[in-house]
Amino acid sequence: MRPQDALDCLIRPGLRLMGEPFDRDEAAFLLLVIGFYESGFRARYQVDGPARGFWQFEQIGLLQALKPYDVRRVLRQLILPEQPERLWPILPALDLGAVVLARGLLWSHPEPLPSIHASSQDLHRYYRETWRPGKAPVGRFDYAVTIARAVVEYETERTGLADI
Repeated sequence: MRPQDALDCLIRPGLRLMGEPFDRDEAAFLLLVIGFYESGFRARYQVDGPARGFWQFEQIGLLQALKPYDVRRVLRQLILPEQPERLWPILPALDLGAVVLARGLLWSHPEPLPSIHASSQDLHRYYRETWRPGKAPVGRFDYAVTIARAVVEYETERTGLADI
């Protein structure tokens, strides 16, 4: 899936379902960065690993993502299970549900979301502290940030929205 399609068809609709205060441009940007970094929006199963979905959730991350009440509320709206043991096996087929879960995981970070203009280093730190990946090569993350910024800038030009 192209990053623009991920933003238009998954991330934005998922955040709209959640509503305020979850539906934020900064969240859309960071979800685009992380999804592109984790899976390239191609792999719903981690190669040689247990992670699942475009945001490559591991079971422990799923528990953290389910903590905000609004995450469970939206899962109910989507007629999806709220229990991690029932979500885990079907997560690769739940792209919209995965957006909601990924936003729930970002919500768990004690600091506010970084802006689109934050340094790649600050974005990478925020990602590491939230996702807690085993390996997190900075070069590939920088590339994901560059792609996500280009997509968001194109979206801004296309729609005439104010800069985030």
